[in-house]
Parts: sequence; C-alpha cells; structure tokens
Amino acid sequence: MPLAQRGVRVRRLGMVLWLTVFLLANIGLKIALAIAAVYYLLPRTVRCPVCDGETIKLVPGPVLRVLGRVCRIERRWCLGCGFGMHARGRPESHVWVGPTGTRKHERTA
Repeated sequence: MPLAQRGVRVRRLGMVLWLTVFLLANIGLKIALAIAAVYYLLPRTVRCPVCDGETIKLVPGPVLRVLGRVCRIERRWCLGCGFGMHARGRPESHVWVGPTGTRKHERTA
C-alpha cells in the first residue's frame, strides 16, 4: 500500500473519530441537562399541589426503586383528592411503622 493512501485512511479515521466524539458529547450534554431540569421541576414536598392535602408514599415499581436509591424520586398519592404524583423525596420523609425503639438506626425527632 502506497504511503499516500495510508495517510488518507488515517485522516478519514481521525475525522470520523472527532465527529463521533463531537456528536456524543453534544447529545450527552443535552440529555443530562434535560434530566436535571425535569428532576428540579419535581415538587419537593409531601403536600398535594392540587388540594394541599397530605400525601402518602406508594410502593415503587422496579424503575422507581432504582431511581429512588440514586436520586430519591418517590411516587406519592393524595389522601384528600386522589391525585397521584412523583416528587423528590427527603431523607426525613421516611415513615417508620411500629413501636418506637424497635429499629437499630431509627431517626428521632
């Protein structure tokens, strides 16, 4: 293979590599910004946005179980109006059911 053809192939490979990195970086950054915007648009409250009633945390599905561990997303349901929503959970929003002092690492108010 002549040396001139080899240089053309290397330049093509370099151009394709740069194009791939450029597109992945642009698309990846846009996706990351969109996910961050949606996350911060979720309410960070245990009150219903419709009727200001109290909400309860529902049992999460498989996807929300993973997201709940990573970014504390909860599925909540209003007791007053029946509105279902997703919300950003807080560490203090966990409800312990049962007598106090039965768990080793129980939070105290």
